[in-house]
Amino acid sequence: MASAWASSSAIATVAVSSRSQKGGATLAATKASFFGGRKLRVRSFTAPTGSSSSFTVRAAAADPDRPLWFPGSTPPPWLDGSLPGDFGFDPLGLSSDPDSLKWNQQAELVHCRWAMLGAAGIFIPEFLTKIGILNTPSWYTAGEQEYFTDTTTLFVVELVLIGWAEGRRWADILKPGSVNTDPILQVDD
Repeated sequence: MASAWASSSAIATVAVSSRSQKGGATLAATKASFFGGRKLRVRSFTAPTGSSSSFTVRAAAADPDRPLWFPGSTPPPWLDGSLPGDFGFDPLGLSSDPDSLKWNQQAELVHCRWAMLGAAGIFIPEFLTKIGILNTPSWYTAGEQEYFTDTTTLFVVELVLIGWAEGRRWADILKPGSVNTDPILQVDD
């Protein structure tokens, strides 16, 4: 019996067996989807019974009509449409490994949170200035202002502080739970 399967989140299984085996052999390797996305469709195809061998294909796949980054393109097998924002774009194969896909998904969440914080940092001071609570420059003229020190010093201080925070984050990634203590107030989570 020969069998093969695609190692992706939408697993397809092909089994070929001789006619002597009753009913043929089918490997059941379908699963829902990576990281609990939407349910995948399961299809079963069987070859005509007049042949000398039984040929069965069971495949689980996302909706074929899902939007893709380029209409008519074929998404890579590891991007099955089960993740939010998955439009089948990974030309370099950066997410072909399941651990890499999980890492990239988490990194995307972090980047989205920073982007939302940045947008709030633009609109909230603008609003508070308009109603008279703050007296801040517009975000597009903020670079023209004189600060309390030169920009090189601000840049170096920012690098030190962000480097410290990222070092703590990396330590927690390497050993989860190792930095659950607030470094300033010494309060446990």
